[in-house]
Amino acid sequence: EQKAGEEEGKRLRGIVSRLERQLAEQTAAAAVVRQQAERAVSEALLKADHAVEAELRLAEEADAMRREQQVLAEELEGLKASLAEAREQAEREKERVAAMARERER
Repeated sequence: EQKAGEEEGKRLRGIVSRLERQLAEQTAAAAVVRQQAERAVSEALLKADHAVEAELRLAEEADAMRREQQVLAEELEGLKASLAEAREQAEREKERVAAMARERER
């Protein structure tokens, strides 16, 4: 009976030893998976930060382009006004020259 008890104890110690090894292996594997997950999360957060920064830069560039477009539109309006004024002045000058030519003919 004692021998049977010793055999049972030996068998149980073997099972415990095997379970401890399995637990250690699973713990190590879980640590690797956790590190990989943490790294993936960090990379995703970094990519998200870069995307936000890029979006902000694009928004700033779009605002700058809108401001520049407004300035150009104002300059264009000024040039159109100057052109219209120059045409009116040229027309008045043309009429004055024509009037002077008619006066000479008389």
